[in-house]
Amino acid sequence: RQAGLNGLITGQAVEVRLADGPKGLQATAVRATDPI
Repeated sequence: RQAGLNGLITGQAVEVRLADGPKGLQATAVRATDPI
């Protein structure tokens, strides 16, 4: 939601950082590694 991504294209690479949250692993940061 707050990653600034309008959408993803099939095959596009992304980097995701995970952290332990109250419901298990949660994404804390998401970014496209090859911005289009």
